[in-house]
Amino acid sequence: MMVNYEMLSLDSVRKQVVNLLIKSLVKSKKILSTRDLLIFIYDLLVPSKFEKNKITLLDLIPNKIFISRESGEFLKIISYEDPINLRSSYLDKLLITLNTANNIEMFLETYFDKEILEQFDRVFEIYKELNRYSNDAFQIIIRFVFMIGKNEDINKDIYYDKYVQDLYFFNKGELSQYKDLFKKVKFLVYNWNGFAGDNYIYLNKYLNKFNIAEKVYIKESKKGSCSRNSKEVLERFKKNIVIAFKCNDKEETLEIDYQLYEKIEQMQEGYCCTRNDKEKLVLFVEFMQRIILHGNMDEEVIIKEKSTKNTFVLEYNDFGDEKYIFRRENI
Repeated sequence: MMVNYEMLSLDSVRKQVVNLLIKSLVKSKKILSTRDLLIFIYDLLVPSKFEKNKITLLDLIPNKIFISRESGEFLKIISYEDPINLRSSYLDKLLITLNTANNIEMFLETYFDKEILEQFDRVFEIYKELNRYSNDAFQIIIRFVFMIGKNEDINKDIYYDKYVQDLYFFNKGELSQYKDLFKKVKFLVYNWNGFAGDNYIYLNKYLNKFNIAEKVYIKESKKGSCSRNSKEVLERFKKNIVIAFKCNDKEETLEIDYQLYEKIEQMQEGYCCTRNDKEKLVLFVEFMQRIILHGNMDEEVIIKEKSTKNTFVLEYNDFGDEKYIFRRENI
């Protein structure tokens, strides 16, 4: 379809496609081969059904790149970045403008450059024939704004942007630029199974009647960080961020991929990890298991009764007749 070739010839569209592909690769941790790239381009350009001189909106790049899950592996993973799934004030404003515009031309002139409207006038004429209040029309125009519109606010992905920025500084060896990540991970460590008290970690969140916590001290470490690199453009880089913490005399490292980074950020905003989350975040679960081994369980554990909220302390006593002391206490 010639329209797709015309769209892909635009610098802005090529940039958007490349950014989507990179984002999808980072999030999915897939590897892109030359053959995969060629198949991806073919799937993007060639319509599912070819009809001479007929334009089908769903076969155009802004839609095809997000809805062609059956065409190829990379179109499938890119489909998860469909802008219709975004929740943002900008998207809300776009929909309000669309619903309240006196005429569709006013809306199109607000969100598309004049050159784009003229170059793809046949496409927009087809769109005008749709019921603009229908769900299909909403989805089509949102994707068109995303791919060829003139406002970039719809493209923002806060967690991804922050991850890429921290990943860049990690590979540059500029630890001071991503040091806040250590604080966030530390917060996650002490709140993984709920907050048990300063420097305390719950050993298991899913006990029926009570929770058990131990005291663990962790401190930021430079282990795993990259050497300083003065180059602005990095030709080789590690795909995950590595940070470390010192526990007693041993250092434990944590490899942070995008999925874990996203949960770290969400927990700063009050999100509570579910059991399903923890089954997916294998890297952090293994890290927590190693951290727990450095606690003072042999000397003291805190027991919190769920029903009464009472707190008890069981501690080892190396002086006197009683080897262990069990008492009620508030932390």
